[in-house]
Amino acid sequence: MRLQDDLLKYLEQTGWKVTREKGEHNFRAWYHEIWILESRWSPHSFTLFLTFLTDPQPGNPNPFWAIGTSSSLPVNIREAVGEPSLIITPLWMYELPHFVAGLTGLRELAAARDMDE
Repeated sequence: MRLQDDLLKYLEQTGWKVTREKGEHNFRAWYHEIWILESRWSPHSFTLFLTFLTDPQPGNPNPFWAIGTSSSLPVNIREAVGEPSLIITPLWMYELPHFVAGLTGLRELAAARDMDE
């Protein structure tokens, strides 16, 4: 899928190592896939989780409707819908750089906190 390919490229260019974990594909599944982002830049121990949230409406050609961010592995949809998030609309390609910039901002905030300690 083009969105995932473009996102992966942006993330790798901005210092992230990405590990992908597929979700279960059944009617109860609330996520399509979870990506574990590990910072290759400072702080190296910084990790985020991107959750590709499943679209509950049948017949949608896209397997997910949004990507949420969390600082720990989410166990339910409430934990997965954190910010920054990317809503999958026909204009997602214009929002993608802002989404990745938001992820970079979280990493920079963590690096600043580490310097203060």
